[in-house]
Amino acid sequence: MANAKQPNIITNYINNIILEVRTLGISIEVSTDYREFAKIRKGQLDRPPITPLFDHTVANLTNNNFFFIKGTDSTGRVVHLQAARHFDLTGQTLADHIYEYRHAYTLTSRDINIDESEYRMSPISKQMTGNVCYHGENWYHPDFRGTGLSTILPRLLFAVCFSRYPFLDHVFGFILSNLVYCGVLAQYGYTHAQPGGIMWKQTKSDIPITEWVTWISAEDLFHLLKFKPGMECELAEPEINKLQLVAQIDQGMATEVYHRLPKPDHVLYG
Repeated sequence: MANAKQPNIITNYINNIILEVRTLGISIEVSTDYREFAKIRKGQLDRPPITPLFDHTVANLTNNNFFFIKGTDSTGRVVHLQAARHFDLTGQTLADHIYEYRHAYTLTSRDINIDESEYRMSPISKQMTGNVCYHGENWYHPDFRGTGLSTILPRLLFAVCFSRYPFLDHVFGFILSNLVYCGVLAQYGYTHAQPGGIMWKQTKSDIPITEWVTWISAEDLFHLLKFKPGMECELAEPEINKLQLVAQIDQGMATEVYHRLPKPDHVLYG
């Protein structure tokens, strides 16, 4: 598969994003420590509860099937989070998987009747199979919204996914309809979407909450790699000096780090 054959292209893309984020004074850390992730999330009292799929107290998380990306500012304050969970859906469709894990994917911000919700409406959900990663918990501190982070950091997670799991077929997620209409899909870098990924039935309303299923394939990712991260109007150019600088600052970790995960558990940039 393309992502198994072109690791250097992905690494260069990752390095360029890290360098761009540094200009805002943000350090990026990639970690498989699911306990730390849960501790951070449960301490964010102004957000809805953690998605059960990413909560190690109720989900079977390991260093191999989970990682998260954390951004911190110069004071050590957490200003960004997002997470990924890997699944092998060989012999199973995404629709069947979502139904099986419906309690883990539930909207924690709403009062949902999980068993009466619809999980098999979108065509892609009934077609997608193979190795996949679920992308969720994407969050930015209010102080850093409007800075362009949301156009590059989701792309960082895509690149890490395809680097960490060389035979990955898709990264997928779910996005509420109102966010889709605002252009969030293009902003994040997703190249496909269908309505009706999940139709949540509310317990206190007859109006369902629709989440679109969004996805990006290995082929889609390598198309994105032709462009500058978050600037698909400009072609990417080799930036050897910058790449060497990253390797020097990070003491040689930058070009190989994603192939060494989950050992060590943390990799810090910045």
